[in-house]
Amino acid sequence: MIILKIISFLSFFLFVGFVSADTLDSVNDTGFFSGVSDFYSSSLNFMASTSDFFFNLLPDKTLSFFDWLVYYIQYAKLWVLKEGLEVSYKIALALISDLNLTNILNDYISLLPNDVRQALLNLRFFEAIQLLIEAAITRLVYSML
Repeated sequence: MIILKIISFLSFFLFVGFVSADTLDSVNDTGFFSGVSDFYSSSLNFMASTSDFFFNLLPDKTLSFFDWLVYYIQYAKLWVLKEGLEVSYKIALALISDLNLTNILNDYISLLPNDVRQALLNLRFFEAIQLLIEAAITRLVYSML
């Protein structure tokens, strides 16, 4: 029963507010009906700004958030890849230094005859072999991480 009274009371002021907005605006009345009219026009402006928020501003901000999120995820992915490469490179250098590759190659080079050893040294063959082995070890460590 109270709900019906409230609804009828509000609908009366809604009707009076719209009627007074049409009829009394030309008279520039500042009385009660003008206040009701101002209330309803303010309410309508609020509803229009609310709909503008939900239908224009919120989707725009949501899209800009997802743009930022995609950018941040790509940046994080590249950062993780860079850090992984740095760590694996340090591991590969430590492994190469632990293997003592130059001493192993020098031991095998000393087993060769002098003329063959000199020819291969002039061609820088052993440096090339050492670089290839280091590259293979580095590639192995990169593939493991």
